[in-house]
Order: sequence, then structure tokens, then C-alpha cells
Amino acid sequence: MVISELVTNAVAASAELRPAVAPVLMWLGSDRRHVLAAVADTNLQPPMRLSLGPDAERGRGLALVEALSSRWGWHPASTGGLRKFIWAEWHLPSGSPTSSYRTAVSG
Repeated sequence: MVISELVTNAVAASAELRPAVAPVLMWLGSDRRHVLAAVADTNLQPPMRLSLGPDAERGRGLALVEALSSRWGWHPASTGGLRKFIWAEWHLPSGSPTSSYRTAVSG
């Protein structure tokens, strides 16, 4: 759900500026203790977590990212037309299946 929110927000933010060509890049990585997802888009506007009423139909994406990840953040970018990266991180419990899988694949 977090990756879906990050990518959806990046696509929408980029499309506002350049609907014909709106690059969005996504990375996913792990060091066996953490998983990191990062998404880059072409919009310089920083992400803003909104305070919304109970009837709002949109705008809760960053609240979900915050609730479902260990931590998240963003920073400016200046490569390939991209203007910012937004990332989310999860801490993996020791002995998690992801740790075992990566060891089996790389070992």
C-alpha cells in the first residue's frame, strides 16, 4: 500500500507539470535489516501531509505512508529531470523470511 501511494503521488505530481512526458522512477532495496522504497518525480513541491475531515475522498496518502512505515522523508533531486525523492523505510524483524530468502539466493 505504501509503494502504491508513493508512486501514485509521484505520477500525479509529475503530470501536473509535464503531462506529455512525466518521468517517475522507483527503487526498492534491502540490507537484510531494512527495506527502503524511494520514488522520484519531476515536481519541486515538497510532499505535504494534510489534515482532512472525515468526509474527504482524497489526500490521505502521506498519512498512510507514515502509519505503515518505520519512517519516511524526502529530499530534493537534480538528475535526469527529476526534482525530488520521497522514501519510506521498514525495519525487518531478525530472522524474518526476507533475511532467509536473500541469504539463500545470494549464498
